[in-house]
This record gives sequence, C-alpha cells and structure tokens, in this order.
Amino acid sequence: MRVLLTGGAGYIGSHAANALAAVGFELNVGMAQAIRSEEVIDTVAEISGRSICARSMARRLGDPAELVANPAKAAAVLHWKASRSDLRTIVNSALWWHTRLR
Repeated sequence: MRVLLTGGAGYIGSHAANALAAVGFELNVGMAQAIRSEEVIDTVAEISGRSICARSMARRLGDPAELVANPAKAAAVLHWKASRSDLRTIVNSALWWHTRLR
C-alpha cells in the first residue's frame, strides 16, 4: 500500500515513516525544491486535462514567503531518497497513484 506522508522528516513523522516502512508501506515524503503553487496547479491541470478552480490571495500575516520540504532528515533517518525530482514526473506519478486508489 502507498502512503503520502507529510512531515515525514520531522521527529514524529520520521518515527511514523519507520513504522510504516517496516511493515511494507511505500512512502511518498517530499522534496527539497521550492515550487510555486501556481506552477503546481498549472501542471496538474495540463497533465490531467481538467480545469482547476483556484484563486490567488495575499499572504496572511505570519505566513512564510515559501515552504520547502527538505528530505535530508528522511535520508539520514530512513535511508530514503526521492526517486522523482521534476514536477511533471511527480504530478504524473501522483495522478497515476490517485487513480489507482479509487
């Protein structure tokens, strides 16, 4: 079974990832590359052939300018390395994975 694990490089997430991997789950953890939300939305729309209703708004007070998932801890703790790094490949893989769960 495949699992999308957010926060998999953090303290709790790394323990959850170890436990899931130990019983045979395939994990999808993240990558250390900043990608704009608009770029992700446009890529998903293009690859899926569906329009995505999204609207941009000003950042809220306290929101970070950018978020980047750094897989360094996942590599150190789980001995895990991302197998995909380009956005189109990631989106294709995620859409394929998602359609198999239905």
